Amino acid sequence: MAKFLKHYNNCNMKEENIQRALHQYIQEHKICGASYAFLSDTSSRNYYDGTAGCIAPYHHQILEAGDRYDLASLTKVVGTTTRILQLIEEKKLSLHTPVSSILPKLQNNQICVEDLLLHRSGLPQDILHKETLTKDNIKDRIYAIKGSMDMYHKTCYSDIGFILLGFLIEAIDQMSLEESMQMHIFKRLNMHDTSYLCDDTKRYIPTEITIERGCICKEAHDRKAHLLGQSGSAGLFSTLDDLILFAQAILRQDEHLFHKETYLLLKQIEQEQRGLGWEKPYGCHVLYHTGFTGTSMLLDMEKKQGFILLTNRIHPTRHQTDFLEFRKKLNQIYLEE
Repeated sequence: MAKFLKHYNNCNMKEENIQRALHQYIQEHKICGASYAFLSDTSSRNYYDGTAGCIAPYHHQILEAGDRYDLASLTKVVGTTTRILQLIEEKKLSLHTPVSSILPKLQNNQICVEDLLLHRSGLPQDILHKETLTKDNIKDRIYAIKGSMDMYHKTCYSDIGFILLGFLIEAIDQMSLEESMQMHIFKRLNMHDTSYLCDDTKRYIPTEITIERGCICKEAHDRKAHLLGQSGSAGLFSTLDDLILFAQAILRQDEHLFHKETYLLLKQIEQEQRGLGWEKPYGCHVLYHTGFTGTSMLLDMEKKQGFILLTNRIHPTRHQTDFLEFRKKLNQIYLEE
């Protein structure tokens, strides 16, 4: 079975059920492995089960503390949403600030910051004809997207919206996303292993194997994030231990991150099962988000407890879609009374 660190006094039945289910799923070779934690605002129970991958050299690498995962869209909440809310606290932005007032190249004058956070801007989920994107044209292509007036103020998950939020952070802070998030989020919480930049001395978990890029590792899987270098939508790498530090800061309402009023907004605002940056499929007080690579974070702000799951479910291929339903079942088990 999985090895664990940082014990609770007693492992409750629902956690044991999740542990068994994940171990069986790994034994059936549906995923290579999982790093996961059950946590409160003050303690955690961490598990590492399986291997880093299915091909050499990863198939011999037993998962352990310190392994770095491509967070994919968890970047949206761990990094981008967090810094945007801090900028609002600093009165450098408001939820109602028109995005084009800071990013004049944007072809849409109607969209405000709150629209992007709630995924109701009318912008599409992704860029058409992604295969034609290059490092030289991607920013102009993003600014040129006008969105749909028919979809304005209707919920539609959009990577484009969070890329724009990343541009906002860079414009206001006058520094890169890496520099901004290190200064304002990660260093404050002692998250020493979270970064857009890869360190050759550390171990990274591989993601998809593609014809174009081979076995993707130590670089962002998301194509747009890969071309941009640093993106508000995806591209951060982190460890289970670092994400526990972030999650616990949210659960205990740590003022190193936000003022109490902002935590209240995170809890209260909900439209069509979405909050500010976060998903809310399990109730207004439960913050949730996933990443395409197989990552997820679930935080119950009332009970001050959470469940973090890190996998590379798209390794070697993204076509293992059973995982998405499997993860929903794990979440349901965790949230059972």
